[in-house]
Amino acid sequence: MPVDTTQVFELLPDAWLILDERFEVVLANARYRAMHGVTLADIRGRSIYDINQFGSQSQRELRRSWLDSMLPGLAPGENRLSPLIRYDTPMPNASDGELTPRWQRTSTIDGGGGRASMIAMCVMDVSDSIAVTERDQRERAKLRSQARACVRCWSTRRMRAARAPRAVAPGAGVCACRRVGTGSRDGAIEGTSSAR
Repeated sequence: MPVDTTQVFELLPDAWLILDERFEVVLANARYRAMHGVTLADIRGRSIYDINQFGSQSQRELRRSWLDSMLPGLAPGENRLSPLIRYDTPMPNASDGELTPRWQRTSTIDGGGGRASMIAMCVMDVSDSIAVTERDQRERAKLRSQARACVRCWSTRRMRAARAPRAVAPGAGVCACRRVGTGSRDGAIEGTSSAR
C-alpha cells in the first residue's frame, strides 16, 4: 500500500517547514501553522527571513543573525542544531496581538542530492522546558539562601550560649530556615525573644 507522504508530513507532532534553495517556504505542516497561527497561503513562497516578523527591532535582527547561523552553507545531508533564541510572538488566535515570550530551537537538514535542493527545518518551541528550568533554579537559589541563614543562626546562637548561658524561651532556638520568611537579623524567630 503506497504511503501518502504529504499526509504523513501533516501529521508529524513537531513543527516542520520545507524551504527551497532561496530559503523560501515550500511547505509547512499543521503543527507549524498552528504554532504561529498562519495558513500555508500566508507564508508559501515567502522567505523564512520575512515571515513571523514580531517583537522589537533588536529581536528581529537577532532572529536574522540566528537564521544566518543555520541556513547558508549547509552541505548536502548536513544537520545543524541551532542555539536557543527568545523570540516574542503572539499566541495563536489571540485577538489582542499581545506578544508572549517564546524560546525556540531548530534542527535544519539539507535534503541535498536532488535536482532542486530542499531544506527541512524542525522548529521546536522549548518555552515550557525553559520555564521549568528557571523555576527549578529559583527554588535551588532559595534553598541555598535558607541554608546559609540556618548556618548563620546556628553560629550566632552558639556564640551567645558560650558567652552568657541563659534560659531560652520556647521557640527562640528554632532556626530561621524552619520558619521561612520569619527569621530576624540575629537568627531568632520574630515574635519570640530570649529570656534575660
